[in-house]
Amino acid sequence: MIIAADELFAELGGYEGGGYEATTVDLIVAKAGVSRRSFFNHFTGKADVLMLDFRAICDNHMAEFRARPDSEEPLLAALLAMEHMNESFFSNPDSKRRSSVNRRRFARQLRLGMKSTQWSLMGRWELLLAEEIARRLKGRDKSIRARILAGQASLIIRIASEQWFTQGLLKGESISKSMRKVEALVNKVVDEAYPIING
Repeated sequence: MIIAADELFAELGGYEGGGYEATTVDLIVAKAGVSRRSFFNHFTGKADVLMLDFRAICDNHMAEFRARPDSEEPLLAALLAMEHMNESFFSNPDSKRRSSVNRRRFARQLRLGMKSTQWSLMGRWELLLAEEIARRLKGRDKSIRARILAGQASLIIRIASEQWFTQGLLKGESISKSMRKVEALVNKVVDEAYPIING
């Protein structure tokens, strides 16, 4: 279905010719030879097959996060989980074709922006991450502290992913370089904002 959607997008005009609007779920399932029911068992809509599948990303990131050692700081565990998942997404040893399709999906995501279903799934992802982080925290106000850490992780991941794709990926760099750079910048902003927030 992913490959069928990728081919249809190009055939139906790409970026300049309205490929996103022209590529419908009905066309995708017809080209892939599957039913609409099968499609919606895997994706929430055409945005997730043409661009990034946030439901799959959320599930995969949660699995990677749970596999991290409990001794790791929660924010670091969230970032390292994303680094590992991201590297696998773009360098699939089983299929070079799938890896190149994933690069195009990511590029479309950056160019076409977030769709409403994706924003909803992004919110779900952040809440699930907060729940997982809260399990690792001790002390008071665990749920609030976990929400803040999940929001910080989400912000770092989004900005670093964009930076890496537009600057580092084509140079063969690992996403970890972009992740560390953005993490340092976000932490600096947080440190500078903290006295202002607390008056």
